Amino acid sequence: MVNYKFVHEHQSEIVMDLDFYQFTELIDIKPDPGSHFIHSMSEPYSEEDIEDMVMHNWLDHFKIKFHQLHASGHLNRRWQAIYFTAKNEIREELPKYVDVDIIELERLP
Repeated sequence: MVNYKFVHEHQSEIVMDLDFYQFTELIDIKPDPGSHFIHSMSEPYSEEDIEDMVMHNWLDHFKIKFHQLHASGHLNRRWQAIYFTAKNEIREELPKYVDVDIIELERLP
């Protein structure tokens, strides 16, 4: 059974889908500092998003690395730099955990 204990004990082996209203699950999961959170959305980036501030408070509290990806094409320079850093980390780390052909990774935008 997958519960918070399983996720805590196997967190380096799994990818978890977590939406804004599930952040309280982090209390029980106790993520390792330096864990990654990839936030993907299709709405244009907004500097005044209250949910965004709350989300960052949770991530900062647990020392989770934040990566923002936008599908809408609205990406400011800061997020572009974060995107390319995250993409390079994924290219380096993913083959260690998943049987992926490096040629397929090179097709990432």
